[in-house]
Amino acid sequence: MLLKGAIVHAPRLGHLEILQDHIIGRHQLDGHGIITVLAPVNTPEAKTTIQKYSQENIVVLPQGSFFLPTFCDIHLHAPQFLYQGTGLDLPLMQWLDTYALKAEARMDADPVLARKVYTRLAQRLIENGTGTSLLFGTIKEETNLILAECMQSAGCRAFVGKLSMDIDITSPDSKTITYVEPSVSASLGAAHLFISHCRGLVAHLHESQRLVEPVLTPRFVPTCTDELLKGLGEISRTEGVKIQSHLAEARDQVEW
Repeated sequence: MLLKGAIVHAPRLGHLEILQDHIIGRHQLDGHGIITVLAPVNTPEAKTTIQKYSQENIVVLPQGSFFLPTFCDIHLHAPQFLYQGTGLDLPLMQWLDTYALKAEARMDADPVLARKVYTRLAQRLIENGTGTSLLFGTIKEETNLILAECMQSAGCRAFVGKLSMDIDITSPDSKTITYVEPSVSASLGAAHLFISHCRGLVAHLHESQRLVEPVLTPRFVPTCTDELLKGLGEISRTEGVKIQSHLAEARDQVEW
């Protein structure tokens, strides 16, 4: 496919570039989805490129419209899509106990539900122009692999985080089942396995088509011992894996 019209993008932080009357596309024989041409319409390169495409494979934008890259969501809790738009009545720590942990446990217990929710999540992201996401998942490896599969299948680039947490923050009177990993060693072992298996999902694909990758995800300080955090840091160094977490989101978290 070849796109023709105005293109708006940000080639570097703090800099916006508007390209009027340009073409952007990839060679028809390139099955990897890599952009191979970006040029003003009136250049010899553009004219030669346009001749190689049939009219049905050229998209021309109307006057006043423009192309732009997809959005990036740099913090998204995938299992919370299960109850989006609800559960907004409590401060963070109570909210986690009442809503979030229950939803995550439910997703971990039901892979069919997880696949249904994550498939719809991927579709919703695309519908709203989000092409890349940094995702928090759950503590169970299988559920996070389902999340990775759904993102890859939908064409969404995603950093998928299997939660690491060895401290139980559910309140004693909570009706939530205990939602925590059994030990530091179990948590670190699960993180290692997830990294390996998540990478394995896309290992057979061309590098440009590998849309998902694992990211280490210690949930936040109240759920992680120092020993677990040190272990995850070592995994990050040895495996070359990125890390995400939370910091100072709310007063009750800071007071923990």
